[in-house]
Parts: sequence; structure tokens; C-alpha cells
Amino acid sequence: FSGKPSATKDNANYYFNPCYNFSYNVANKCLPCTDVAACRITATKQEVIGLQNPKFWETATGAIAVNYSASSSSPPRSKNLLVFLECNKSATAPVLRVKGCDPCQGNASTNFTMTLHGKEVCLQILNEDNSSGISTGSVLLLIFLISVQVYLTIGILYNICIVGAKGKEVIPNIAFWQDVLSLIKDGCLFTFNCCRVNVNYDKL
Repeated sequence: FSGKPSATKDNANYYFNPCYNFSYNVANKCLPCTDVAACRITATKQEVIGLQNPKFWETATGAIAVNYSASSSSPPRSKNLLVFLECNKSATAPVLRVKGCDPCQGNASTNFTMTLHGKEVCLQILNEDNSSGISTGSVLLLIFLISVQVYLTIGILYNICIVGAKGKEVIPNIAFWQDVLSLIKDGCLFTFNCCRVNVNYDKL
């Protein structure tokens, strides 16, 4: 936001970027307003009123505000910029309203106030669309676990009641699952051995 006059008529223009550093005069790096968040410009002076060190807090009325601070060495004093955030979801572009120094004490002013309106400052709930449901992966996992449970229950009951199996033989398709486990073991050994095949020959 560039060249915003204040409502207090303090004969100054205010420059502000809520997210990134900026420089008022890039060609002359000796000027004070270099790599700052907020700057106050008068006809004779540049004054840094905020650096990119924001602190968020909530006021007693529930409003959300952001505090930027800066300090000067001549004369030595601290300055604070308080930016109130006002949500407006129907806004097409953000609007900055500058109150300016609060209270105004000329060049000795230390407190400044602004209000930022727009949809960009509205609080948003992450994953709002999916907050009331479960993910596709969770559904697939539930289907898999239920299918395994049904398979084992029906298979074990069939082997006990119809086939008359006992011990580990009650597990449905036990021979198949033993072969699968053996193949998995061989595959792991083959992989861990860097795909080398050990071939043993009998002596003649």
C-alpha cells in the first residue's frame, strides 16, 4: 500500500506491506525506509514505524490485530504500529485505512494505527470440506479389514463344521497361505542379497 494519507491530517503519507519487506527509495539505500514493513513519509523526513516482526493478538472485543515495531537511534525511541484486521468476504480488493499517529506528537509520535479490510484477512478453517467425513484411504482400509474378518470367520466355520478339520488346518486355504509366505521370504532374501542367486553344485 503506497502513499496512504492519515485520517489525523498529520501531513504524512504511509507506506505498508503486511507480508514482505520493501524499500521506499531503492536507488538510495542510505535512506531509513529500506527493507521495512511500514514507513511514514513527510516533506522533510522518512520514518520507519514497523519492521517485519509481526505479533498477532486478540483484543478484548475479539478483534484480531497485528503489531509491528521499530526503533530509532536519533532520538532513541521505540515505535509501534497496530494494524487491525477486518474480514470482508465480499471485498474485491484489500483496503487499508490509515488513522496515523495515535496520539499525534509531531515527529515524536511513537504509536500508529491502521485498519486492513478484505477477504484476505478472514480466518479460514483448514480442510473445511472434509472436516465432517473420512478419507478415501480410510474407507478402503475398513473394507479390507472387514473382508478379511468375514473370510476368516466363514472359512474357519466351514472347515470345522463341514470338513472336520482341527488345529491349524481350520485356517481356510492354509496350504496357499503357507506358499505365499514362503515366496515372500524368498523374495526378501533375493532383494537383500542384491539380486544374487546362489547356485550350489554337487561334487562328482
